[in-house]
Amino acid sequence: MSRRRLAGTITVRLPASLLDRLRREARESGQTTSEIVRSLVERDLSDAATEAGPSAYELSKRWIGKIDGSRLPAGRDARDVLRGWTSDRRG
Repeated sequence: MSRRRLAGTITVRLPASLLDRLRREARESGQTTSEIVRSLVERDLSDAATEAGPSAYELSKRWIGKIDGSRLPAGRDARDVLRGWTSDRRG
């Protein structure tokens, strides 16, 4: 890991079994436990940022402009109707 200025310190309490695994990994990889934890946190947070999931538009675009709202029940009942919906338009 490249040397960079670190901003702070945190304390994390781990179960003994997890701490043993972390120390074993550090020993086998030649890294410090701090380097391993930093790497795991960075990877997890960057994965979380890219896994935000589909937008509201992505979830509903197949229905936009294709459903007559006057025939759609309100609230939770609408979910059941929409779950089984297929397009009635061609093209």
